[in-house]
Amino acid sequence: MLGGIENATESRRDDTNSRTPSHLSMTTMNITVQIPTALRRHTGGTAKLTCAAGNLDELFSTLDEKFPDLKPHLRDDAGQIRRFLNVYVNEEDIRFLGGPSYAFKDGDEVLLVPSIAGGHS
Repeated sequence: MLGGIENATESRRDDTNSRTPSHLSMTTMNITVQIPTALRRHTGGTAKLTCAAGNLDELFSTLDEKFPDLKPHLRDDAGQIRRFLNVYVNEEDIRFLGGPSYAFKDGDEVLLVPSIAGGHS
């Protein structure tokens, strides 16, 4: 009988630990990154990448390491996301999900979209 009580207590401890807020978690999630045509010249033609990252900073660090030529197109000299780079997570602008601090969830699909201006008047 006592063994059943110990198991129930252990089970509750596990549940408590799983409620840790995602921004405090050190867990990385498997995500898929879609790289648009405009940036593929910096990735050797790679259009899609699956990697592990817990947030945008970790994702950019992974991309920096894998594709050094892409780095200046993601962050400015201060390390902040480029002003004209839009990041979507599951088709939702990351700015509306909490910005760069958004904690990725397993299976998230990330799309990097550079704003492209041009034309002629």
